[in-house]
Amino acid sequence: MPRKDDEWMPWYIGRYLGDTMHLSYDQHGPYSFLLMHYWRKGPLPDDDTQLAAIAKVPPLKWKRMSSVIRAFFYVGDDGMLHQKRSDEERERRAEISAKRSVAGRAGVEAKAGLNSQFQPNDREANASGLLDVCGTQVQKQVQEEVPPSPSGKSPQREKSLGSRLPEDWRPPDEDRQIAVDLGLDPEAVLAMFRDYWLAKPGKEGRKADWPATWRNWCRRDAERKKSNRPGPAELPFLTPIAGGKEAAASDPNDHWGVDAWCKSHPGMEPITAKDATERVPLDALLAKGKWKYGGKLIDRTARQVAEAAGWNHSWRGDWSVLAQWIDEGISTTDHIIPTVHRMSEWFRSKGQPATTLRAFDKAIRERKAAA
Repeated sequence: MPRKDDEWMPWYIGRYLGDTMHLSYDQHGPYSFLLMHYWRKGPLPDDDTQLAAIAKVPPLKWKRMSSVIRAFFYVGDDGMLHQKRSDEERERRAEISAKRSVAGRAGVEAKAGLNSQFQPNDREANASGLLDVCGTQVQKQVQEEVPPSPSGKSPQREKSLGSRLPEDWRPPDEDRQIAVDLGLDPEAVLAMFRDYWLAKPGKEGRKADWPATWRNWCRRDAERKKSNRPGPAELPFLTPIAGGKEAAASDPNDHWGVDAWCKSHPGMEPITAKDATERVPLDALLAKGKWKYGGKLIDRTARQVAEAAGWNHSWRGDWSVLAQWIDEGISTTDHIIPTVHRMSEWFRSKGQPATTLRAFDKAIRERKAAA
């Protein structure tokens, strides 16, 4: 028979959706099966044949999606695929089970001791004594296990709510080294990481463990860069950026050609001291973006879109469609960035990475119309 605690598993909807926005509809099912198997059996085998069987997908289909789903796991010292959050939940389940077992034995022993001390006609006193002993033991154990919370909320509740990313957040040194080991520029990744999560609205912008979110971000970023994405020299064409300047002649330090486009596109305005507020001073504002368009930090938005598309810094193309979307009131956080992220994954799964921003135009407009 299955264990009683195998009949359910913790499933934090907000965290799951926040971590899997880039998954397609046919990738959510296999990933969910892997999580369920992990909960029941522990770390997964590092073998694609077994993983395909657990995920309930044909081997050929698993081969196409394995790189995306494997990014949620890492190979441990035991050669198995681990996931930090799943390991923590399994450890928490084992601790709770052990504590309940100890409390149960304490209750049985207390009852047995009381039965030996009292005569049958002392039933009322016996019951009262049993409640006092068991209640005191359980209350003492709970007080030792659960420290008081400054906010008055339970620690479990506070942890499940998570927190927003502080504007000056930086990864710990060991987590920063993960980006280096994966061949990434930690500072460039950090800039995109901050921009993305600081712009994320509502509960989707809250995380219980920001270092873990950073590590997953780095792994997915490295995985995207290892996929079949052509470099600038391999692109079928290079679209000139607005203003008539050829992409090949642009500043290599101008990532994605965003600055050159902002300087030349009509309607762009530089950020000035007038845009600063008491809550967001000028220095903090300029750290996020130096140009505004339609009331938005346009260069930050462009960088977020390029990152969602998975383009490397040397990509150059026509950004003017982004200004059109903003002119038409299409939301960057609700429509543009999520659609670019999802569609870019789909294009790469077909072996045809999107090389222009207009490749996403139809899907973005359809998402806006359906909202």
